Amino acid sequence: MALSLDDPRIHELQDKVKRTQVALCIGLFELWEGKLYDTQVTMDKSGDIIHVYRRISASWKENFVTDSRYAQGDHFSSFSLMGKTFMVGLCGDLWYEKILIEANNIKSDYLIWPVYLDYSSQKWNEEEKHAYCKQASLLSRPTFLVNCYCLDKEEISYYSKGGACYFDQGKIIQEIPSGEEDILLLDL
Repeated sequence: MALSLDDPRIHELQDKVKRTQVALCIGLFELWEGKLYDTQVTMDKSGDIIHVYRRISASWKENFVTDSRYAQGDHFSSFSLMGKTFMVGLCGDLWYEKILIEANNIKSDYLIWPVYLDYSSQKWNEEEKHAYCKQASLLSRPTFLVNCYCLDKEEISYYSKGGACYFDQGKIIQEIPSGEEDILLLDL
């Protein structure tokens, strides 16, 4: 199920981005140099890939079923898009002190934090979003947290129920509650 960045499906997305002139960030399992990565790819409005981030923390892999083909990235970087700078931290990356220290050394205006969380909607909406807000505040920059919204709920019992938050200075500024399918629009 992993895709290389030259896969026709990636090219199809690039073409759609170019036609609509809307920048896009997507997450995927990437096949790169014979290894599998948990990856975030950003395309600018022209459909050009301007940033590739491979998750640094190894916690995305189940060690009892994975082998040496599964790998992780080794650094953070930032990228510019429409006059702003962004960095990405995937899912569990921002829960490790060593990784947080490295992330804090990267200059950016914003953090994009895509996650896959399968908390119950009630647990996320009442408790966990506050823990993630507090964690994001350790990076001292506005943060966009986006959780997956699984459409194939009947196929797995631990599906992600969505939810998105815009955190700034330890506060939840805007959100879409878990369990709701919607689009969070922000003016930067």
